[in-house]
Amino acid sequence: MQRYFQEFQRIAEAGTYHELAARPVPKPEYFNWTTEILEGLHVATHPDKPALVLAGDAGRRTITYAELAGQANQLGIGNGAPPRCCPSRPCYSWCRCAPSCGPPT
Repeated sequence: MQRYFQEFQRIAEAGTYHELAARPVPKPEYFNWTTEILEGLHVATHPDKPALVLAGDAGRRTITYAELAGQANQLGIGNGAPPRCCPSRPCYSWCRCAPSCGPPT
């Protein structure tokens, strides 16, 4: 999956989205986005780069890949536990859907 996401990132940065039509999305039996992509790819190669920029009336906040991984790892989900995410929401709110998580600080 890392290779697929690296290629996806290259296409996104180049703005050549039409290339995605010819690339099937891999469907592995098991996939953990946080471990394989966030930590294994982004945190490993550029932990201090911005992962998200939150902007609104209250101001602007930048969250690095390392900070995002740290927040995602606070959920305490273990093997066999039901996932606690909100896939219909923006990616940053996924790690905020668990009751134990509060608003960004």
